[in-house]
Amino acid sequence: MSKLVITLLNLLVVLLLQIFPGNVSVKLNVPSEVRAGTEFNVTVILDKGDLEGFSRFQQTIPAGLTALQGSSSNADFSFGEKRVRLIWLRTPSDKEITVTYRVKIDERLKGTFMLDGKFSYIENNERKSVDIDPIAITILPSPDVDPSLIVDVNDF
Repeated sequence: MSKLVITLLNLLVVLLLQIFPGNVSVKLNVPSEVRAGTEFNVTVILDKGDLEGFSRFQQTIPAGLTALQGSSSNADFSFGEKRVRLIWLRTPSDKEITVTYRVKIDERLKGTFMLDGKFSYIENNERKSVDIDPIAITILPSPDVDPSLIVDVNDF
């Protein structure tokens, strides 16, 4: 009987670890379609649990798009070489952090690209990271630009 109870408890622990893999998660809110020559918001929602040390969010965006600082929740925002970086030397104490920045789209672009990213942090003196599931964003061509000048975002 005791072997059965121990086996059931072990099975329960394994199932709980699969259901709740960790206490850090990241979600992106972006539009699925945007118009070339305009701007759109990228909202990053970090559910960080009790994490309070160093952390970094980074995301690569295609050429022809430019990231502009928005609401960064005390993070050091930078954009260069097609990479958005938000760095916290000490992550805010709130369990959930919302960060927003703007992306400006070159007016000559069209096509679809994938937006993903990575949130890295230190927990118990060990480096960990959470990959963000990619989201497809379609750039609709600007009606104000000559069609012969329009370039696919992946070829820009």
